[in-house]
Amino acid sequence: MGEVNVQDVDARVVDKFIATLQKTKAVDCNGRRAKTEFVTPCTIEKICKLMRCAFGQAIRWGMVGRNPFIGATLPKREQRKRAIWDVETIRRALDACEDDRLYLAIHLAFACSLRFGEICGLTWDCLDISDAAIMNGNVYLKVEKVLARVDEGAVDALGENDIFFTFPAGTEEAENGIQYP
Repeated sequence: MGEVNVQDVDARVVDKFIATLQKTKAVDCNGRRAKTEFVTPCTIEKICKLMRCAFGQAIRWGMVGRNPFIGATLPKREQRKRAIWDVETIRRALDACEDDRLYLAIHLAFACSLRFGEICGLTWDCLDISDAAIMNGNVYLKVEKVLARVDEGAVDALGENDIFFTFPAGTEEAENGIQYP
């Protein structure tokens, strides 16, 4: 927010801050190219949410009397409808699939709403498909592990107890492993 004192931030300053963010060039981050020329409305919304929380804490500490980010006018976000496969599309994908493991992964993704990392983290101890479980209607699948690409700092922060397996490093800046959610 620049050189403005916390106590001097009001709705007008917040509006000016948001207008400045809308004109701020987007930056490449973590090796990914920015998809837009300027900071997106979604990012501005996240920044304002963070600032709203910070000013909430400032109120608790007695530094300010009110939170200027409450009720701030945010730029309109373009709501894009997600493309969701219907039953016919899923059926065509399954009919076209010739790989047994991929076929099972597609089934799990749609029947259990599992993400790719959750499917890849499944092991036999996550399933109970015994005859007794089938007869009692108690068949289950539990997601206890997730295949995830994380940087070395995250691996260190999680600790050895939360890392099930670490693959040999593919690059200097990333590790591959399965982590517990």
